[in-house]
Amino acid sequence: MDVFGKRQTVGFLLSASLFCLALFPPHLTASALTLAWDPNAEPDLAGYKVYYGTQPGIYGSVLDVGNVTQYTVTGLEPETQYYFSLTAYDSSRNESDFSAEVSAATDPPHRLVSGLGGTSGGWIEAFAVDYSHADWLRVGWTRYNSANGEARIATGDIDGDGRDEIIVGLAPVWEQPYPKGYFEVLNDDHVRLAWGQINWSAYNDLNGESWPACGDIDGDGYDEIIIGLGRNGGGWFEVFDYDAVNLVHKAWGKVNWSSYNSTMGETHPACGDIDGDGYDEIIIGLGRDGGGWFEVFDYDAANLVHKAWGRVNWSPYNNANGETRPACGDIDGDGYDEIIIGLASYPANGGWFEVFDHDAAHLLHKIWKRINWPAYNSANGETRPACGDIDGDGYDEIVIGLGVGAWGYMEVFDDAHAGCAHLAWPRVHWEAYNSANGETWPALKK
Repeated sequence: MDVFGKRQTVGFLLSASLFCLALFPPHLTASALTLAWDPNAEPDLAGYKVYYGTQPGIYGSVLDVGNVTQYTVTGLEPETQYYFSLTAYDSSRNESDFSAEVSAATDPPHRLVSGLGGTSGGWIEAFAVDYSHADWLRVGWTRYNSANGEARIATGDIDGDGRDEIIVGLAPVWEQPYPKGYFEVLNDDHVRLAWGQINWSAYNDLNGESWPACGDIDGDGYDEIIIGLGRNGGGWFEVFDYDAVNLVHKAWGKVNWSSYNSTMGETHPACGDIDGDGYDEIIIGLGRDGGGWFEVFDYDAANLVHKAWGRVNWSPYNNANGETRPACGDIDGDGYDEIIIGLASYPANGGWFEVFDHDAAHLLHKIWKRINWPAYNSANGETRPACGDIDGDGYDEIVIGLGVGAWGYMEVFDDAHAGCAHLAWPRVHWEAYNSANGETWPALKK
């Protein structure tokens, strides 16, 4: 999940005659780097120029940024080291010497990862930038893989190394071995990092399925893991920290709807910074009979507190099913994550998904989009969203995983600047699975 605030900031500390530079902690966004500096003290200061290039001391580009002390340089190449220097100028356009040089690298584009559905044997496929096959991963629990094998995945940087881990949630199994509340974390090199377990033994014995998400909810530079619960989960969800060895409990949250909690109680989490404050909010989608509602939570002083309610703008769907499956991403580059809501089968919901903006205390409809496959839309129509900057242009794309019978396809939609137009049809590289099941649970990782 890459969002505004996950952007590298380079600090320039200026005095009247001497530029002293410092490098802020790295927060990356593909193809954009944010520079920040203290103001120059000259009384006739008129503005600043940013010089940059891909070699030390050689600046092929210059930007007159005016009299500001922070500027985001966009349009950079992903996975590229850039070198920056700054000058100040006065009202007569007299220009200072260069500041000391600072350097930072842009983030690589996000790459697609997809968990497979039940009866898949616990497999997960990692894709290359061009959607060709890159690697096969597998849930590290042989008995679960034989009994179900569905891999619900999320991605996030829980160890602060700048690369995303994969968090694997498990589906329910109605005979031994139950999932028992377990979830698995695979390191960015696809090797197992840790197992975690929901801290509720009664739930684990009764159901134990897990729905994962990741986000930095406390602003410490490390993503937390949020685990939603399945049916009979009472509306609860749990937050975990990674302490370099183990996954440890951080907080419990609960949906603020007692009648839903006492009947269904399923929670589908996502994370994103929807208000631009530098901290990720937690978005909780609800299960069947959730009325199309989803709830947003802030993390405040060790507590998860209600921020807003949103609702799908489709009354027939809300009344007949109402399940909501959220994802987050900044699809329009405004510095605020949008919320993308996928829908469950209606039994055939038509392949729709809805995008929401956050405005002050409200969640507002932004757009509806639809899968470009009429036969799938009429037969199933499930939409399972994920977000990330796949093409390295600095704006997040939307990837929609599909339900059973989709032949392993996922659809990629471009960012809002391109009208969220169709971009690609990636497909699982396993023909036997595609013809037998074909559902996908996508995520995007850097």
